[in-house]
Amino acid sequence: MNASAAPSRRRGRPRQDELAARQAAMLDAAVTVLVEDGYDGFTVSAVADRAGTSKSTVYSWFGSRDGLLQSVISRSLEAHTSQFPPPLPLSTDESPRDVLVAFTERLIPSMQSDVSLALARAALSNRQLRATLLATDAGERPLLTDFLAQLHRNGHLRIDDPVVAAKVLVGLLLQDDHLLILLGEHPMDTKTVSQRAGFAVDMFLTLYARPSDEETCPQQGSNLRPAD
Repeated sequence: MNASAAPSRRRGRPRQDELAARQAAMLDAAVTVLVEDGYDGFTVSAVADRAGTSKSTVYSWFGSRDGLLQSVISRSLEAHTSQFPPPLPLSTDESPRDVLVAFTERLIPSMQSDVSLALARAALSNRQLRATLLATDAGERPLLTDFLAQLHRNGHLRIDDPVVAAKVLVGLLLQDDHLLILLGEHPMDTKTVSQRAGFAVDMFLTLYARPSDEETCPQQGSNLRPAD
């Protein structure tokens, strides 16, 4: 044997980073199948074909179709949460309105992403998936609720129930557009998102601002009409 020859790499289990990359690629394939074919077309066979692998590999990594779907949901939740860092404490040059507008401008595209819409559409016809999504919740809603609670404690707003207040703000933000988008309308464009965020926050602050807190109240004459 030539001692100077480079040793060949031993065959065996893939390294951890290689395994993670392969699993991520399979989840990418799963998302594509879910978005393009819907929940009925979301099968282990379809995902394996899309990923260029075997059904046995899918089963060995994710256990079942439901396990694969749960992994898609978990990764989507992590992606959502990473977009919404905790907004407090406010810096000296920030107002609650500025932070809420910035938050809601990120919230709409997050809820209207392809995977979010595909999961929501699937949940409408599948009780188990609906229960799973309701149990996990979108990562941004708890952050919004916590932020509103802190604004109340810090004296910026008057909010007795931050959970209800968060629902009010999201309702003002989405109106009936989210339902229309689920039914096939195009998601809001960037300009509409910005307009809707400003409108929703201004209306929200009209409802929840403390009477003596002029800073958080919308300026007289501001555009309070919803975006077209």
